[in-house]
Amino acid sequence: MRRFFAGARSVPITSWRAPSQWRCSPRTYLILFIGLYLYGTGDAIIINATLGAGPWVVFALGVTHVTGLSVAYTTFILSLFAVICWIPLRQRPGLGTLSNAVVISIAIGVGTALIPEPSNLYVRILMVVLGIIAIAVASALYLTCGLGAGPRDGLMTGLNIRFGVPVGRARLVVEVTVVILGWILSGMPRDGSLGLGKSVGLGTALFALLIGRCVAITLGFVGRRS
Repeated sequence: MRRFFAGARSVPITSWRAPSQWRCSPRTYLILFIGLYLYGTGDAIIINATLGAGPWVVFALGVTHVTGLSVAYTTFILSLFAVICWIPLRQRPGLGTLSNAVVISIAIGVGTALIPEPSNLYVRILMVVLGIIAIAVASALYLTCGLGAGPRDGLMTGLNIRFGVPVGRARLVVEVTVVILGWILSGMPRDGSLGLGKSVGLGTALFALLIGRCVAITLGFVGRRS
């Protein structure tokens, strides 16, 4: 049991890993697609649990509160900013990076339309936990394809590769940082009003604190089974 929960310190090399970030076998791309679609479905589960937005959505809402820009536009800007931060971390985009934006968006759209929004608090908490597990498993699947990370996951893998920070700890640092920034920005006055970080909830806290460890565990499991 202890071995099962042993987390990986980095993204493991698997039998399906692509030889290039822009070239892969049909099998590898299928695993990538499954991972990304599961990732978007996990996001949708958490969204429909309505217990608080995800860390990066909180950050986007904070920027929206201060600037007046739309959430969609600020989300796009933050994605570009995350990719720019890859430069000192020596990360490079790949086929997985492009697929990330398309497949996850589609999965979120389908998931939020089909997954019910329960009123029972305990069911909503369970949904958040299931969403976190789904995203952790999805991350392990798509990252081990070696086709490039998504804009935000690239920060985690970059900190790991560049500075040797374990992936779980790197993800924790990234998620907690963006939640704090979003919370602060949401509380800044704009047009005489305060956002007061209303987008932050129990689901936000659970995601920020648990996702790093869960990703490390699933990466370790996939690495041992590949």
